[in-house]
Amino acid sequence: MLDSQEAGVVILDVQASGNLVQLANCRLRFSLQQRQNRLGTHTHFIVEAIGTAPEGRGSSDTGTGPPVQARSVNLRDCGTIASNLKQGVLFRSSQLLSAAEVRQLHIRSVLDLRAVPQVCQNHVKQPSPGCCPCVVNPFAQPAKKNTQGLRELFIAPPSHCLACSEAFQEEHGHEALVYHASLVDSKLRLFIFGHVPMVVKLRTVLAPAMGTSQEAVMAPAIADGSKLGYGKLYRLILDHSQKEIAKALRVLSQEENLPVLVHCMHGKDRTGMVVMLVLLLCDNGPQAVLSDYVQSELQLRTARDSNQLPLASHLTTDAVVASSADIMQTTMDYMTQKWGSAAGYAQAIGITSTEISRIRMNFRKRQHPKT
Repeated sequence: MLDSQEAGVVILDVQASGNLVQLANCRLRFSLQQRQNRLGTHTHFIVEAIGTAPEGRGSSDTGTGPPVQARSVNLRDCGTIASNLKQGVLFRSSQLLSAAEVRQLHIRSVLDLRAVPQVCQNHVKQPSPGCCPCVVNPFAQPAKKNTQGLRELFIAPPSHCLACSEAFQEEHGHEALVYHASLVDSKLRLFIFGHVPMVVKLRTVLAPAMGTSQEAVMAPAIADGSKLGYGKLYRLILDHSQKEIAKALRVLSQEENLPVLVHCMHGKDRTGMVVMLVLLLCDNGPQAVLSDYVQSELQLRTARDSNQLPLASHLTTDAVVASSADIMQTTMDYMTQKWGSAAGYAQAIGITSTEISRIRMNFRKRQHPKT
């Protein structure tokens, strides 16, 4: 699910003398970064409505540090999903991780699908070696073939985030490389905000004045099919987060990153999308994807009902933690209709056939020839 910590920024220009009727007719302008306050006859409302909490913190970041998590929430070994998959190499989870379980699983790398923390974004203008893959990587471009079409150009894998890797080790007492692949980046956050009804936009803008948070407005709207819905969200991710999905798949294609833990906030939406692609690329059918996807709702509800889901209340409702098989099925149908298959989608976003083969080798059991 999405929250307000790392937000697409929407600047709403409203005449200072305007009233709520004029507000309903005002002009929305989207911006990827906060702008300086302007002087004049306009008042600027900075609306941070969509994003995710930074590593180790809940959605309502008070700066007091994360609570100790006794057990990881929504953690499971993807190798148990199907009989043709290796166990102990690919794990999925929410952001609520138990340090003891991280150490027990010997996690070597962490693929964080949430929006990139500000500490990493600070390096965007002046990138340093070993920092976030979201920082400019001249090699991380879609694959191209030479004129004969016989070879694919080599693409360097994403580099890990030095700052988050150090923070992860400090928090969990375990050394692991943290990679970022923000499946809901600033551009997509703007698309999401643009797709919700006007009444939701206005309620989001007015939320601080009404004594509530913007995420408390956006979270249920994203979960509500009449306003946006997870089906629409997943299609937007497939369409508009292709560079970040490619980055995630490249991290998973590197054998030296195993065992790898993939997570987002709840561990069901963005994580579910990446795991869906891996399962299909490893020759598993839709049923395997669906049986795994619906487990997230069961685990999240169990954690919530036992007071083991320390997130804001609007992020733990039945609608927000839902993972209906119908939603994922329609997502796979959409991908198949538009790109033909998971492999077709992967190739369309720049993943090479060699990288697909590496993913298969990393997570599929070796098939012995029949005698």
